[in-house]
Amino acid sequence: MSDSGLIGLLASPIMTFGGEIFGPLATLTNVDIFGRKKSPTLPPWPESAGPVEAEDCRVAACPSCGVALKKVPGAKTKCQDCGELMYVRTDPRINARVVVTKDQADIIDLAWAVVNGTLDEKVEEMSHHAQVRAALPPQFSEADVQWRMLNEDGLKFSHKGDMYAYQQNVSKMAEHLRECGNLQHALQMYLASAYLVIQGPQSIPEMGRWLPETFIAPIGIEVDYVRSLCERLGMTFEDALENESRVATIEEKTKRPPVRWEEAKIVILDELRAG
Repeated sequence: MSDSGLIGLLASPIMTFGGEIFGPLATLTNVDIFGRKKSPTLPPWPESAGPVEAEDCRVAACPSCGVALKKVPGAKTKCQDCGELMYVRTDPRINARVVVTKDQADIIDLAWAVVNGTLDEKVEEMSHHAQVRAALPPQFSEADVQWRMLNEDGLKFSHKGDMYAYQQNVSKMAEHLRECGNLQHALQMYLASAYLVIQGPQSIPEMGRWLPETFIAPIGIEVDYVRSLCERLGMTFEDALENESRVATIEEKTKRPPVRWEEAKIVILDELRAG
């Protein structure tokens, strides 16, 4: 979507879900699309009861072409009739789970950004998406757009010296590859992400890019993904650490973290075996 298309979408007077009409983001949240007015005025959760469960308003119909579906979508999927993607979102403005188009999903994501106080970051991300989409030929898929965005973000974080954001981006790249079915390359990226986590990556370059060498940070969920991918690929932990370390060794050479890969392999293997 172009920048003008995005602004036009945000400024549209109504949105429809399942035939019902709801007001635009700015009207319902009492802020403009750049978050420059008041804080959101969405109804607060009842303090005693906790969060109210969202109503399930999903229907077994494509939000783009209206064709009846065999079952109600539970996650992002493609319509077999028109080929458009269908998205499942919980809309905070109406507290309902709905099946929507890409444009409607973008609006709901913006509404959540308002709720979470991250509207500026979300608008920046959507603008970045629009720029990358416009720069790529039409035959490139949404997965290609996302991959290029992740690569550009990685370069930006590396240049700034924000190693925490850089490591998080490597993890997102691994997740993207896994979701696209590229399991071997996803394994390489998860190993690289685990290697970076061990270093204790920091967000403020002036305070050092990594924690001291004597501190080895816990690896966390990266190891779970490595373990799962090894199982799916029919690969032992030892083989994965020996043969799928290409990206990790590149990070070792270019980022020069305090813990060397040969040392980190031992830590990762212990974590894998402990699971």
